[in-house]
Amino acid sequence: MKLNKLRHIICIGIIILPLKPINCNAQNHSIGVNMALLAVGSINIELSKAFSKKVTAHVPISWNPITFSNNKKIKHIMLQPGIRWWQWHSYSGYFGGINITIAQFNTGIKALRYYGKGAGVTISAGYAKMLSKRWNLEAEAGFYSGWIKYNKYQRKHCGDYEGNWSGIKLFPAKISLSLIYVM
Repeated sequence: MKLNKLRHIICIGIIILPLKPINCNAQNHSIGVNMALLAVGSINIELSKAFSKKVTAHVPISWNPITFSNNKKIKHIMLQPGIRWWQWHSYSGYFGGINITIAQFNTGIKALRYYGKGAGVTISAGYAKMLSKRWNLEAEAGFYSGWIKYNKYQRKHCGDYEGNWSGIKLFPAKISLSLIYVM
């Protein structure tokens, strides 16, 4: 009797198995580093997940704690969660993206230093070049539009207060050249 039940289960399995969709282990996740930010001392990482053949979600985070000589700095902490739409398929070829950008900064390269925060939207476009099965090189650029509030100071150490500003700004943003590991 038990052997007969086993035969039935095997027969049903043989009939149903071809009807079951085959799951492929595609490239569904990635982890990357923006080498352009890394070159100026910003520690950064970007995690992503594919939700379909053409849509991926990305969460880049960047932090720069460094003060250079003469009180020059690009200090910041920034979070940019967003979505990308891929022309061909996820993690390869051309893409367009939209990110929510949240940042706190303390930057000064020229005469003034800006200390403040901002939140807005970044629209970007880019291209991912497959280097191998697991490695990509990715270039991306975009524009930020959003609210920014900051105080201005002379860049020198303990520089004089020069005023403040708050409002909506539009400027180039999300400039990256990234090395990506796709899983």
